[in-house]
Amino acid sequence: MIIFEFSRHEDNPDDLGPIGFDFGDMEVVGDLGSASSKDDGVGPMMIFVSVGVLLDELCTLVERGRGGFDYTGSSRISRSTSPS
Repeated sequence: MIIFEFSRHEDNPDDLGPIGFDFGDMEVVGDLGSASSKDDGVGPMMIFVSVGVLLDELCTLVERGRGGFDYTGSSRISRSTSPS
């Protein structure tokens, strides 16, 4: 069995509820181990966008009936652009 757990960050005390681009985390737990966006070092992801992408990839995998895919989600990544 595989368990998917999603959480939404509520950083704003005046939070009026979920919107499409809220940040959060995802954890997947199975018989062989677990993976969590909390531990990936990248930071929180846009949770609703990421869940939609994950479901789309899973549907494609089910239709094929075999194989796998790499999933990275939609993360908030800070990159500095310094001149070289």
